[in-house]
Amino acid sequence: MTWKLTFTSSARREITKLSPDVLKQIQGDLAKLIEHPQEGKHLSGRYRGLRSWRSGDYRILYGIRPAKGDLIVYRLAHRREAYR
Repeated sequence: MTWKLTFTSSARREITKLSPDVLKQIQGDLAKLIEHPQEGKHLSGRYRGLRSWRSGDYRILYGIRPAKGDLIVYRLAHRREAYR
């Protein structure tokens, strides 16, 4: 299945704040994520229904909508900030 990657407005803002090295790392992990979106860790509590993908010290919080083929990125943040 082909997944369409979309970003929320807050995720787009977070991307602009990343250093070039971190951005390159996250771009590589987003490519992997598109290939295997179900491999992310299921989240609970406040983030129930979302998944988390590790990218070094950063986390990509995302949701998938299989019926529409959408993969929606909600957050891109350092691990200590990602779940706050």
